[in-house]
Amino acid sequence: MKIMYCVVIFLCSAVGYVGDLSTAFAQTVPVLGEIRAMGRVFIEESRDKWRAAMPNYPLLQGTRLKTEDGTASLFFKDGSRIDLGKGTTALIGGSDGSYSMGLSKGLLAFNVNSLSSCTISTPSADIRAGRGKNVVQKVSAGEAERMRGVISVSEKGTEVRVISGKLHVSTSQTETGLVSAGENIIIGADRIARMYKTQAITGNGSGSDRAGEVSGLKGTSNFIREERRLLANLHDSVLMEDTVETAKEARIKLAFIDDSRLTLGEKTRLSVKQYLEGNEKQRGRSVFRMTDGMVRALVGKNSLEIHTPTAVAAARGTEFIVYTTTIDNKPATCVVGIEDEAETWNIDVSIAGKQKVGKGEFTCIVYGMPPWNTAVLPGEQFVSLMQMTSIAEYAGAGAGSILAAGGALTASEIIGAGIAVSTGTAIAVESLTGFDNHHRPASPSGFMFQVDR
Repeated sequence: MKIMYCVVIFLCSAVGYVGDLSTAFAQTVPVLGEIRAMGRVFIEESRDKWRAAMPNYPLLQGTRLKTEDGTASLFFKDGSRIDLGKGTTALIGGSDGSYSMGLSKGLLAFNVNSLSSCTISTPSADIRAGRGKNVVQKVSAGEAERMRGVISVSEKGTEVRVISGKLHVSTSQTETGLVSAGENIIIGADRIARMYKTQAITGNGSGSDRAGEVSGLKGTSNFIREERRLLANLHDSVLMEDTVETAKEARIKLAFIDDSRLTLGEKTRLSVKQYLEGNEKQRGRSVFRMTDGMVRALVGKNSLEIHTPTAVAAARGTEFIVYTTTIDNKPATCVVGIEDEAETWNIDVSIAGKQKVGKGEFTCIVYGMPPWNTAVLPGEQFVSLMQMTSIAEYAGAGAGSILAAGGALTASEIIGAGIAVSTGTAIAVESLTGFDNHHRPASPSGFMFQVDR
């Protein structure tokens, strides 16, 4: 009996001890927010021992993350957000409203609540965003601007691009002070800082080369401007001769001055070839070149043309979809009407023949051939194409979204492709493939038409 009594006492003590441990653990490892992972993302369990991250997981103080062929978004309790690109390793610490991060390699975008602070340390620099020592901004609560930017770390050093607000950047060699929106700073492996102004990509812009702006985003999109690759963000200006690229599962909506809208589907590459505003006497003209992918066009005041490697699709005051594909192992373009009529023909002027495509109709233009006769597109296929080119448009803050707090760098895979000067991973634009069938449109990859053989 005495032995049993001692065992009971021991077990009760052990249970109490475990309870105390769990309580102590909860107190010493605070939850900072949530991790949302896509693709190959790993969390360190112990030194150099990693396990795959679940799609949704609590963000604990002291979490070390590694992204391989994947991305991760960190959502903090105060509304701040940090997105990690592919090939990034980071350690997250701090406490509510005062975060810290060690970025040893890779690329991240941050969107920090103006009333909070975040310190990001790299091998060559310390970057502080938000409130904190030496970061003073005299603004009212209603005017407070969120701190947004992109940081890239490679063997060449650290690059910081400021999108909005001001950051404090320092190195062991020199104090560089405040870095403002539109400025980049590069801290080399030698820890020497070099600051330069960037060609503004954000804001409304007023130059004659401005054609429009980004009005919707999902996933990773990039501008290629003067041989430099720049991350696309909400409200970025679209300039003459810009090229826009979207990654896998990404979309971007571009709103132009003449009220036209272009929505690019995934894995699309489109360039602004010509953008001429009209006046009372003459209608404006917009010309875009799409080398690969899918675009949905809502035509505004200008006449609008989309050129592909095999076709030209043109319209005034209508809406249609254009996408590239292959038919009989030859490059091809398909055009689908949404409202009113669009007209299409082979881009080779020596090939005669044009087709008008009305609401719910389609045609395809194969390399070296005139357009097919139009046919009615089955309803379920029409709906699928519309879904593949749909995205919410933000005139301002989206209620209930992180945009409501000042314009986030949206989506979990927003990084991925690098920024100016940095050595980020380039997006590979893959061709869309389809079926050979003259009674149904060829389909982009991942979009299965019902084809009668």
